[in-house]
Amino acid sequence: LYPNEQTEVKVLKESYNQMIENWEETKKQLEAALGNLKQVNYDVDIQNKFVEMVLNDLDSAIVLLDAELKVVLHNRAFSDRFSHQKRVAHLKELPIGFQRMLAVFQKQAQGKKQSFALRELKEFVLKDGARTYEVLMRTLVFREGKDVLYLVLLHDFTDVQAEQTLKAWQEVVKRVAHEIKNPLTPVQLMNERLA
Repeated sequence: LYPNEQTEVKVLKESYNQMIENWEETKKQLEAALGNLKQVNYDVDIQNKFVEMVLNDLDSAIVLLDAELKVVLHNRAFSDRFSHQKRVAHLKELPIGFQRMLAVFQKQAQGKKQSFALRELKEFVLKDGARTYEVLMRTLVFREGKDVLYLVLLHDFTDVQAEQTLKAWQEVVKRVAHEIKNPLTPVQLMNERLA
């Protein structure tokens, strides 16, 4: 080999060795990053399982919908009460009253750059009859209002409402009984004096 060729081979050899060293260092960095990513994925899986377990054990029905009103996720209580299916894919598969309520909420929330919430009592006719629900609807706004999700929490208020109605009627009966008894007390005392 000529001296000029030897220099080129030497430079090529050094470049190759440097490339291998860089590759080894990059490989170590990627392996470390992969280990971190696996740990993050494991942590996220645990958190997802925890949230899923908590949501499914709640008695309240919860549903999350995207901007086109497609169901992103829901808990077991929601599918048990509002659908005949385990997995609800779109709002159209739900009772008409629920669809209308959400459409009104969507119009009210439209164009808002921040979260918007609405709470109301609503009656739905479901497979087990009419039930009253306390409904909390909230928008979740991401990326300066470009992405919007709708979170709906429905708590069955029927039994609480029935209990409150019963207590109210018990109070009315108690007061009416007191008012009936009260005027009779002076009459009874006068009757005892005359006897």
